[in-house]
Amino acid sequence: MKKFARKTREIKVRIVFVKLKTGETETLFTNLPKEIATPEELKELYGTRWTIEKKLRQIKKQTSH
Repeated sequence: MKKFARKTREIKVRIVFVKLKTGETETLFTNLPKEIATPEELKELYGTRWTIEKKLRQIKKQTSH
Protein backbone atom coordinates (compact mmCIF):
# COMPACT_ATOMS: atom_id res chain seq x y z
CA MET A 1 0.00 0.00 0.00
CA LYS A 2 2.87 2.39 0.77
CA LYS A 3 4.26 1.92 -2.74
CA PHE A 4 0.87 2.76 -4.20
CA ALA A 5 0.53 5.86 -2.01
CA ARG A 6 3.92 7.14 -3.11
CA LYS A 7 3.08 6.97 -6.81
CA THR A 8 2.18 10.29 -8.35
CA ARG A 9 -1.27 10.14 -9.87
CA GLU A 10 -3.12 12.75 -11.80
CA ILE A 11 -6.86 13.20 -11.62
CA LYS A 12 -8.71 15.69 -13.78
CA VAL A 13 -11.34 17.51 -11.78
CA ARG A 14 -14.00 19.81 -13.08
CA ILE A 15 -15.27 22.61 -10.85
CA VAL A 16 -18.86 23.64 -11.43
CA PHE A 17 -20.71 26.53 -9.79
CA VAL A 18 -24.48 26.18 -9.49
CA LYS A 19 -27.07 28.52 -8.05
CA LEU A 20 -29.39 27.08 -5.41
CA LYS A 21 -33.05 28.01 -4.84
CA THR A 22 -31.89 29.96 -1.78
CA GLY A 23 -29.78 32.21 -4.01
CA GLU A 24 -26.55 30.73 -2.67
CA THR A 25 -23.88 29.45 -5.04
CA GLU A 26 -22.72 25.88 -4.51
CA THR A 27 -19.33 24.64 -5.71
CA LEU A 28 -19.32 21.09 -7.07
CA PHE A 29 -16.28 19.00 -7.89
CA THR A 30 -16.61 16.16 -10.39
CA ASN A 31 -14.53 14.02 -12.68
CA LEU A 32 -17.37 13.85 -15.20
CA PRO A 33 -16.62 15.78 -18.40
CA LYS A 34 -19.10 18.41 -19.59
CA GLU A 35 -20.11 16.15 -22.48
CA ILE A 36 -21.45 13.66 -19.91
CA ALA A 37 -23.20 15.95 -17.42
CA THR A 38 -24.35 19.57 -17.59
CA PRO A 39 -24.18 21.81 -14.52
CA GLU A 40 -27.95 21.42 -14.08
CA GLU A 41 -27.67 17.61 -14.21
CA LEU A 42 -24.84 17.69 -11.66
CA LYS A 43 -26.91 19.93 -9.40
CA GLU A 44 -29.75 17.40 -9.50
CA LEU A 45 -27.43 14.44 -8.98
CA TYR A 46 -25.62 16.02 -6.02
CA GLY A 47 -28.96 17.11 -4.55
CA THR A 48 -30.23 13.55 -4.68
CA ARG A 49 -27.02 12.25 -3.15
CA TRP A 50 -27.19 14.84 -0.35
CA THR A 51 -30.73 13.72 0.48
CA ILE A 52 -29.51 10.13 0.74
CA GLU A 53 -26.63 11.18 3.02
CA LYS A 54 -29.00 13.08 5.34
CA LYS A 55 -31.34 10.07 5.59
CA LEU A 56 -28.43 7.74 6.38
CA ARG A 57 -27.28 10.11 9.12
CA GLN A 58 -30.78 10.06 10.63
CA ILE A 59 -30.87 6.26 10.58
CA LYS A 60 -27.45 6.05 12.24
CA LYS A 61 -28.58 8.41 15.01
CA GLN A 62 -31.73 6.35 15.62
CA THR A 63 -29.87 3.06 15.83
CA SER A 64 -27.11 4.38 18.09
CA HIS A 65 -29.48 5.35 20.94
